[in-house]
Amino acid sequence: MASGRDLELCVRCGPRCVGGDGVSGPSWTIRRRVVWTSVGVGVVLVVSGIVAVFQDRMGAGDLIAGGVALMTLIASAYIGGAVVEDVRLSKIDEGNSDG
Repeated sequence: MASGRDLELCVRCGPRCVGGDGVSGPSWTIRRRVVWTSVGVGVVLVVSGIVAVFQDRMGAGDLIAGGVALMTLIASAYIGGAVVEDVRLSKIDEGNSDG
């Protein structure tokens, strides 16, 4: 179990310190903010497309497809970024048998 001092170090220096969980660094905070903002925009696009369908407007399908595509792209980029960072950090960590 990590002591209070170790936990304090993990919050300040990120995943490479003793006891770091790898998801508390500033890059993850920024990624999460970007992901949730993009998902919100995607939801707005889908909802506006649904409203446009009921009002018989042109381009409703494009709004829905764009919203779904945006949310899919952002989720894929978030997962891909996590995988790349995990591989990079496992190469730095010499004691990891997975890398």
